[in-house]
Amino acid sequence: ARNKDGKSGMGVILKDNKGIILASYVNSIHTSTDSDHVESLGALMAVDLPKRLNVNKLHLEGDALSVINAIKSTVEDFSVSGPIIEDIKAQLKGFKNSICTHIPRMGNSAVHALSKLAISMGKPFTWSHDTHQALRQIVEDDMCPKTSTRS
Repeated sequence: ARNKDGKSGMGVILKDNKGIILASYVNSIHTSTDSDHVESLGALMAVDLPKRLNVNKLHLEGDALSVINAIKSTVEDFSVSGPIIEDIKAQLKGFKNSICTHIPRMGNSAVHALSKLAISMGKPFTWSHDTHQALRQIVEDDMCPKTSTRS
């Protein structure tokens, strides 16, 4: 998320294999760079948080297809975000098992809501074994999306 003043927010939700929230993290930055750069920084946060909590298996999900493809690529990234992407690749090697997949933005609404919250908070914050109470329902909805029917 980005506001009109160029402040971008990033959010990370760390869940176990049953979907239980282990931790969540928000941070904001002032930037004039493109959205892929901000998404790359968010992905770096998403790799760093489980390492700090001694998690050894990681399934990294992101809604920025270009960033996910860059992380999965075996070719060195020389873009503006390249150093961040290469750092993510190096850190992923430290996990016993890691995979990286793209998900549509509508399947990532809890992280997007955290990103907006990060802008309003203005400082980094970590919730351990939880997330911001206003986001609990969004997280649950992300895990069990409602299907729509047309008549």
